[in-house]
Amino acid sequence: MVSDSFAEDIYDTNGNTPAANLQEYNQEFEQGAVEGIGFNFSSGDCSTEAPAIVAQGVNCDATSSEPQVQFPAEDPWVTAVGATAIGIGKHGNYQFETGMGDSQANLENGTAWSGLPGTFIFGSGGGTSSDYTQPYYQKGVVPSALADTLLSGEPAAAPMREVPDVGMEGDLFLTTMVGFTQKLPDGTTGFAEQGYGGTSIACPLFSGVQADAQQAAGWPLGFANPRSTPATGPLAHRRSTPSPTTPVAAPRPSPTTAVSATVCGRASCSPWAPTTPSRRHPDTTTCPAWARPSWATCCRSVTEHC
Repeated sequence: MVSDSFAEDIYDTNGNTPAANLQEYNQEFEQGAVEGIGFNFSSGDCSTEAPAIVAQGVNCDATSSEPQVQFPAEDPWVTAVGATAIGIGKHGNYQFETGMGDSQANLENGTAWSGLPGTFIFGSGGGTSSDYTQPYYQKGVVPSALADTLLSGEPAAAPMREVPDVGMEGDLFLTTMVGFTQKLPDGTTGFAEQGYGGTSIACPLFSGVQADAQQAAGWPLGFANPRSTPATGPLAHRRSTPSPTTPVAAPRPSPTTAVSATVCGRASCSPWAPTTPSRRHPDTTTCPAWARPSWATCCRSVTEHC
């Protein structure tokens, strides 16, 4: 898998990103899915990138011309990784998880807060794409109230892609220490650590977990989105909730639709996905539900099961 911690606005006051550029990226991502390579992208740290909030956001693009989901995270052939904030109990136990977002209010004279509930400064990007229709793996999974409504508030002509696909801890105030060689305060070059947060941290963290899951599974997971929701799959995970009192939701069903033959480009699976069932899963009689649908590398004409 490939971890990418960058994102950009398509719609910009200095000029929109050319459609040809987007198509070039999309072709690379589709080819990666066919070859068993997954691309993970951070979903950005500026919520909806709406012009009304980008001015005060600490990691926003001030030239965003409209509310939008950032690219490449919105591309349906990548896994968009958002950031969450985790509630941890006094015994170090997991209590709840919610979308990461920070607002700022001022304490005046040490006695009273002004501007509550605060001004947006930092938060996981995401929302409904205005550029890509709903991919097959989100059908029946994403509520229509989200997929049918654009970030502008206008109704969509058809169900659209929703971002992010998954979330990982990336709270700005619960930083992850990152160490690398850099210029030090005394002017010399050496190793130092700094605390980081946001989706640029969440994406590599998720990619690391995915790499562990791939090693445990014994085969490449490749494009993760069709297999990222089952509770029994290699990428099983919790659903983030807006409230710590909200119970974890029941697992979502795994999509069973294979990649279109027009994307696959040939009537056979890629070399890393052998047709021998025993090499796909050690026990073909107890094949788990998440492994039964077609792998993303196979065309509909050669749908494989365990």
